[in-house]
Amino acid sequence: GLAPRTFESGKSVRGTAHICKLGSAFLRKILYQCSLSAKRFNPSCKQVFDRLRRNGKPFKIAMIAVANKLIKIAFAIAKSGKAYDPNFAMADIKK
Repeated sequence: GLAPRTFESGKSVRGTAHICKLGSAFLRKILYQCSLSAKRFNPSCKQVFDRLRRNGKPFKIAMIAVANKLIKIAFAIAKSGKAYDPNFAMADIKK
């Protein structure tokens, strides 16, 4: 329910993107609240938020991007079974 979706129909092919409302509204609300905290305390989420805001994206779009990042982090942890490592991406770059 957090995936961006472009609305296009007929002659109006320049529709704006909105989030898809097919998922659970409750889960969307929870993830949005979590992203408010993550943008303050998680360095990788803060980096995503700040980059999008510097590039002129609206606040809520940047927050949805942070929520998507949280989902990806959660699935990566669940799939690998390893503890969260905030420096994981940096370890790959340094090698």
